[in-house]
Amino acid sequence: MKHIITKPRHALVSWICHEVSYVPSRNMTAIGVWDDKKEELAGVVGYDGMNGASCEMFVAGHGRWLSKDLLKAAFTYPFEQMGLNVVVVKVSSANKEAQIFDEHVGFEEQCRLPGAYDDGDMIIYTMLKDECRWLELNEKPEAEAA
Repeated sequence: MKHIITKPRHALVSWICHEVSYVPSRNMTAIGVWDDKKEELAGVVGYDGMNGASCEMFVAGHGRWLSKDLLKAAFTYPFEQMGLNVVVVKVSSANKEAQIFDEHVGFEEQCRLPGAYDDGDMIIYTMLKDECRWLELNEKPEAEAA
């Protein structure tokens, strides 16, 4: 069985930073997926660079770790709990798998910075709170009028 965890924060942050080769700020936070069967982290979503309106998101995992519940939690945290307007991801143009994933979950390409990574261009994707379909899954259906 797999379940979503938020602690210990330092272990989740360390794991995601190792996976994506990122040096975090001291304010970075993360949520993870713990695999009870394997007794290990299966994946982590990290958040850094919070500025009151936006943050950067980092995603990494192994095997079948993603679920709708995780995606709901991954976007509920920055948009609902932190009150942010925009989530940003940066991807190398050489990382086709990450591009497909980001576009599939609803991120939109905003720009490309030629040669910004050793292996290609930096693609900057954003997700706006008002366009996040994962938040809609949290809404309870309204009672129908009689």
